[in-house]
Amino acid sequence: YEKALPLYLEALTNTEKSLGKEHSSYGIRLNNLALLYECMGQYDKALPLFLEALTNTEKSLGKDHSEYGISLNNLAVLYESMGQYEKALPLHLEALTNTEKSLGKEHSSYGIRLSNLAGLYKSMGQYEKALPFYLEALTNTEKSMGKEHSEYGISLNNLALLYESMGQYEKALPLYLEALTNT
Repeated sequence: YEKALPLYLEALTNTEKSLGKEHSSYGIRLNNLALLYECMGQYDKALPLFLEALTNTEKSLGKDHSEYGISLNNLAVLYESMGQYEKALPLHLEALTNTEKSLGKEHSSYGIRLSNLAGLYKSMGQYEKALPFYLEALTNTEKSMGKEHSEYGISLNNLALLYESMGQYEKALPLYLEALTNT
C-alpha cells in the first residue's frame, strides 16, 4: 500500500491538471484512491473521496451511466464495512437498478451487484431477503462467466454460507463441495 499510495495521488493530480476535476477520469481516479484507503482500513479518508467521485460521475456521465453504478456500489460497500447498513442499503439498491438499466441483467456486473445486496441483507440478519438475490446472482454468474470461472465458485460459497447461517446444513454442504472443485 505504501508504494501504491503515492502513485494513486500522482495519477489524481495529473488528471486534475490535464483534464480538470469535472472530467469523468478524475472521478475514476478518486474512486481508485478511495478503494486503496478502504483496503488500508482508513475509512475516514476513503469516505469523502467516494462521495466526491459519486458527485463527479453524476455530473460528468449522468446517473444512467454504468460508471455511476460502480461509484454507488463502492460507496455502499464502504458504508457496509463501517457497519452503517441503513446508508448502504439504498445505495446497493440504486446500484443494482443502474446496472440493470445500463448493462442489462445478463452482464456479470449485475450478478456482482445482486451478490453485494444479498451480502448486506445477510450481514443485517435478513436471510430470507438475501436468499433470492444470492440465487439470482449464482444463475447470472453461471450464464455470464461460466461454471469454470472463479466468480462462480465465489457465488456457490456465498450461497452455502447463507444456508449455513440459516441452519440449512444439508443445502450448504453440496454447495461447499462444488465450490471446492471450482477453485
